[in-house]
Amino acid sequence: MYVCHCEAVTDQTVDAAVLSGARTVSDVMELCRAGGGCGGCHATLQALIDASATFRPASEASVA
Repeated sequence: MYVCHCEAVTDQTVDAAVLSGARTVSDVMELCRAGGGCGGCHATLQALIDASATFRPASEASVA
């Protein structure tokens, strides 16, 4: 599903950015442009980032 309509970025693309090392909304914007338009998706982007922390090893999840 699209999470950023301004830049036409899907949740799968955001997930890939997080897997590539994005840990903040700014990181996601740099990697895939999501959040770079109106900013209305920032809360959703943060939720996706936070959800991915659940699946990262504890040693990696604590690095922010």
